[in-house]
Amino acid sequence: MVFLQQSSLRRACAVAFSITAFSLSQQAFAGGTANDNQSTMGIATAGAGQAAEASDASVIFFNPAALTRFKRIEVLNVASIATFDNDYTSTQNNDGPPTDDGREGSAGEFFSRKDGYDSALFIPGLFVAIPVSPKLVVGFSASGSHGLLTRYREDYPGRGSGRESDLKVTRLNLGFGYKLTPTLSIGANGSYERYFQSIKLRVNFRDAVSKLGPPGTTALLDGLNTLGQAPPIPGETDGKLRIFGWAFNAQAGLLWEPTDRTRIGASYRPKTRFNGNQGELTINENADTAAFRNFWRQPLIGVGGPILGVTSQRLAIASHTARQA
Repeated sequence: MVFLQQSSLRRACAVAFSITAFSLSQQAFAGGTANDNQSTMGIATAGAGQAAEASDASVIFFNPAALTRFKRIEVLNVASIATFDNDYTSTQNNDGPPTDDGREGSAGEFFSRKDGYDSALFIPGLFVAIPVSPKLVVGFSASGSHGLLTRYREDYPGRGSGRESDLKVTRLNLGFGYKLTPTLSIGANGSYERYFQSIKLRVNFRDAVSKLGPPGTTALLDGLNTLGQAPPIPGETDGKLRIFGWAFNAQAGLLWEPTDRTRIGASYRPKTRFNGNQGELTINENADTAAFRNFWRQPLIGVGGPILGVTSQRLAIASHTARQA
């Protein structure tokens, strides 16, 4: 990971190129897509003590109660680049549906792709802490809370479910920290989160028809095509699925400072449940796919198709459905 951080008031700039930080970053994302590396201090400490550390304004992300540690305005800008180690190697022969040229995954074959400008995630962040009084500090943040990126070759065996996937969750926090006593502070924040995922897949019509219809369906269609009564089953084509969602959530925190050298922090944030999850599936169409789609819309086929278990609506998402079946 490459991590850039700048504090506008402290006039500090740090660049961390660390193999240790990189490996910790991978674990943080791979464990559940969560990005706990909101600042260079978070990388350096592997996220330990973030609820009580309060080394910079990013503490609002972990424990809003710790905002009371700041006695002056603090503004923090961060930018990070994250890469992912999610290689795929086939463990068997005939892995996945055949490509148009008849290729299938073989045992030990490697399918990952790590090159190109789109092989890493750029994650910006902004954190602000503003003391209102000696006891009250308010804060704001905007940063990426989750992310995941996968890139595989076009003949990847799981291409029907997703050859490339790009997941991003952006979180806006607005909260406060209040010092109840000289040693005890409480805090809370409310957040708005925006979810986005883009999935690129390969639609394999032949594989979909064979899995959605009863045995012999592909042979029947091939026979009808030989007699000139049906168009050929199309080859693979590209598809793209984009999904959006949003959510509101809240977080509560506590900070206890029994001595000048001891701080104990705790925070609680319930599970985020996204609403309004809506998606748009786009399939690249050509002459073959258009003819095949129109074939299933014919009156006679419209009656017989459901008997075979194949309809034009199912074919529209055929490969994605078949791969997950």
